[in-house]
Amino acid sequence: KNKTKKEKLELLSQIEGIYIPSLKDENYKVKKVSSALNRCISTPILTENSFFPNTYIIEVERGCPQNCAFCLTSYINNPVRFCNYEEIIKKIETGLKYTNKIALLGALICAHPQIDDICNYIINKVNEGKELEVTVSSLRADYVSDTTLEMLRKCGQRTATIAVEGGSERLRKVINKNLNNTDIFNVVDKMVKHGFTGLKIYGILGLPTETYEDLDAFVSLCKEIKQKYKSFNLIPSFSTFVPKAHTPFQFAKREDTKSLEKKNEYIKKQFAKTGIKARTGSVKWDYIQALLSRGSRKITPYLIDVFNNGGALGSFKSIYKDYEKSGKLPSADFFALNEQNISDNLPWDFIEYPKTRVYLEKEYKKLLY
Repeated sequence: KNKTKKEKLELLSQIEGIYIPSLKDENYKVKKVSSALNRCISTPILTENSFFPNTYIIEVERGCPQNCAFCLTSYINNPVRFCNYEEIIKKIETGLKYTNKIALLGALICAHPQIDDICNYIINKVNEGKELEVTVSSLRADYVSDTTLEMLRKCGQRTATIAVEGGSERLRKVINKNLNNTDIFNVVDKMVKHGFTGLKIYGILGLPTETYEDLDAFVSLCKEIKQKYKSFNLIPSFSTFVPKAHTPFQFAKREDTKSLEKKNEYIKKQFAKTGIKARTGSVKWDYIQALLSRGSRKITPYLIDVFNNGGALGSFKSIYKDYEKSGKLPSADFFALNEQNISDNLPWDFIEYPKTRVYLEKEYKKLLY
């Protein structure tokens, strides 16, 4: 407590895994090390005042083998690692001492080699009379087993979420989301069979190479499902594409705000014609997310000023304009929208990941060119 901020930072920098930018120059290299997931991480605090109230969250796996080109977890958390079955069961038992709400967390939990065993363990608990609510991360349509769906229904779930991202199979191939329409129809068939009443489908607008034909394909896909199962509740939900550092699409262009807002309105109107209500997020907030995603250390003072002014959308916009007018920062579009030149040094290149910069360049060219 008696040390200065500088002294505290110097002490923190001596701890393995902590990086203090102010103590290193821009040529310093940070190496990312992937180790075995030898501990099953779980919620240290249970409270009603959390996003998932009184829920004991258990991380059952880390990383994802799918390598979708827009997805951060496929590149910073790989190689994929699965928690030991016995450790997961111990965590479930620990959580049940304090709450009846359990959540299984992971980018691709259905790929766990013993996911059916985990689900059967939970099913048996319910069959023995235990009141239990279980939620899971969004499911991948081509990995969902009947056992997983049976467990979720027995634990009170009436809807589930799958991430489709792109409306057409063509676009899904571009983003490396190798999921076809048959996979999606199959998971809906399974859900109906197990008594689910609805499905949330997540999509991304403005993905590289996207056209209005791809948006129409998304609508057609949902319309066909609705025609087959009229009482089944479909909830399409959309955000807009944000280029993420350390992914192949870190170089990609983001559409301007007017163009994306036009797509937001278009997709809602097209779904409304089918009787399905689509949800869309804030394009302006996604723009800020893109600015944060690809901004360099130069935006640090700007972020501090935004924080000190409340952190609302208006603060992000007005304060950046002040920085831009004074010449302290380039146009916000430079970070948020522009396609990055593959030959340019990027602000985060000092972090060395197993998926190297050269690998990301090759993937980007392969997918888009």
